[in-house]
Amino acid sequence: GIAKLPPGQKQATLFSLIQESLPLNRKEEKEFQKLIEADPLYKEVKMLQSVKDVGIEEGFEKGIQKGIQKGIEKGIEKGRIIALEETAKNLLRSGLLTKKQIVEFTGLSMRKINELAART
Repeated sequence: GIAKLPPGQKQATLFSLIQESLPLNRKEEKEFQKLIEADPLYKEVKMLQSVKDVGIEEGFEKGIQKGIQKGIEKGIEKGRIIALEETAKNLLRSGLLTKKQIVEFTGLSMRKINELAART
């Protein structure tokens, strides 16, 4: 709850709650804004909140970029594996190499080569 917050954050939270829950006319709103904006603690909390918001936004953007990069890397790896499997199938069809040689040439497992041979 609010009681566990540091004093400045507690005060800013209370100001925010008052602002959101009490209907104020324009004059009252202006007076309320002057009152809270004059408080140096309020200014400090607002500044810290802005810094926190920027940090959260930067973290979010970095997370998105990292996710995109991982997706690209996985896609490249999947494409590489598909190409190796196609190469292995072509080599199996050609009959020029043994399964063991195809394993050595492609880096695919013997199990995978046997699976591909069964489908070729």
